[in-house]
Amino acid sequence: MKKIFISLLAAILWVAPVYAAVDYDVDVEVSHGLDHMPDLKAAIERNTARILRQMNEAADLNRGMNYSGVGIKDDARYVMNDLWATQHIRYASFDVDFNTPISEKVAMNQYGEYELRNIPVIFINPDNPADTHYEEIGFRFDSTGKIIDVFVAIERNQFQKMMNGMTEVKDESRRLTILYWMEAMATAYHEKDLSWFKTFLSDDVLVVTGSRKYTPSGEKFTYKNLDKEGYINRLRSNFRNNAVIEVKFSDITVYGHPLDDQGRYYAVECEQSYFSTHYSDVGNLFVIWDFGRKDQPQILFRGWTEKEDPTRFNIIDAVKINLD
Repeated sequence: MKKIFISLLAAILWVAPVYAAVDYDVDVEVSHGLDHMPDLKAAIERNTARILRQMNEAADLNRGMNYSGVGIKDDARYVMNDLWATQHIRYASFDVDFNTPISEKVAMNQYGEYELRNIPVIFINPDNPADTHYEEIGFRFDSTGKIIDVFVAIERNQFQKMMNGMTEVKDESRRLTILYWMEAMATAYHEKDLSWFKTFLSDDVLVVTGSRKYTPSGEKFTYKNLDKEGYINRLRSNFRNNAVIEVKFSDITVYGHPLDDQGRYYAVECEQSYFSTHYSDVGNLFVIWDFGRKDQPQILFRGWTEKEDPTRFNIIDAVKINLD
């Protein structure tokens, strides 16, 4: 009887599958931009690799983020936790067998921060893991290589188009500034950060919103003009009623005011893709920024129309200012 038991046990052990350990690591290389600063380059590579590993592990195990060993400031941790509150984020490798290495440029922005962007990820709804959406994120670092911000980035092809092909605004630093704040707005939607909108919407902002309704004759879009209080209340309701909100910007064009020699007022015209738990649409977005204070610009106007609407907002008509 003992021999039969040992033989049976050996057979079970022989056929039992051997599972390889899950590899959460992502190799990160700063391809150029910091060759003259090797210590900073190494710190950025290390902290990016560590936070991506933690994201992969936390998403796989369905737990909260663990920042042990990651050089990250409190503000960035808060942003990451807010993003994580409703969705999990995992590195989107382009190879099924191993995590594709990252090789990206790091550049300094207008605020003296270092940016590494175009990191492909998927946002996963933990209540419905099949509900995933592709995004690109970026990290900002201080002069020591610590992560100071996490943001939802405009996708690589849009970023390259804006930086290389756009002629309406020739100043590259101004393009980066505008891009910085458009990405900040997209991130605020993802985080459901009502305080961001309270801070960066001008007190006399005009917001034109639209929504789709289905009628017997087909789709119908209705528009509504809102002041700051009205739009904040609308956002508050949307944030409360939707577990997931995602906003993407594409086909970005930026215009300066033709009478503004100081480079203070800029309009962004783009396509906005809006996705939430209970509603989604694609439309045209027009945003006017006042960069009178570069660290706290104000949104003077935000107008949305449905994709086929021929209406085009105009920076000259929307900005009622005397530039003489």
